Amino acid sequence: MKGTILGYDPAAMKGVISADDGARYEFTAAEWKSAGAPAAGAKVDFEASGGQATGVYAAAGGAGAIDGAEIGRLFMTRPPISAAIAMILGCFFPLYSVSVTFMGASIGGAGGNIFNISGGAGLLFWAVPIMAVVVLYFEFAKRNAGATPRNLVIAAGAVGVGLVLLFWIAGGSLIAGQYGSMASFTPSVGAIIVAAGAVLMLLHAFGVVRTFGAPPSA
Repeated sequence: MKGTILGYDPAAMKGVISADDGARYEFTAAEWKSAGAPAAGAKVDFEASGGQATGVYAAAGGAGAIDGAEIGRLFMTRPPISAAIAMILGCFFPLYSVSVTFMGASIGGAGGNIFNISGGAGLLFWAVPIMAVVVLYFEFAKRNAGATPRNLVIAAGAVGVGLVLLFWIAGGSLIAGQYGSMASFTPSVGAIIVAAGAVLMLLHAFGVVRTFGAPPSA
């Protein structure tokens, strides 16, 4: 019988499958016969026995094509996907805004995005989209092999939060050194989006936000 894993609890070593016949079947880790760990959204092949799934295998090609229902399940059960997308999108928006008051008039505006920053700081900030893309790779391409490594999620979140804070502090100090109290340096929409995605990464890694709720039924 074919089906899709609705959820799997590594601590309890139990999971639930929504089968193509419309019924749900529980299974234990002992019945998982494929490499890696069971993961929500994985397509499986199994034998049904009195409400229990036995001999559960990852379905052939299960890690390939993704239908709309599976995408919905992945977004609901894997917050790092939304976090990584937010971190990438934030890179395309201005990171900061500068305002200088001179002779009663305020001049300035939004600064560049991550890709416009030159020098060593620019190279550092490339770590944000790179880490986010690596997380997305694990979340989609490796989704049937288990959850994205926790250390990778922590690293991606720490890079996002750390670089935004570093840029905010360093940029503010630089502007203050040049213009004194006449200038203000504030984070803009890009920094806020990147930081929000990075914080979500960390909240998930430390078990505060495990999912966004129950996945849509198959």
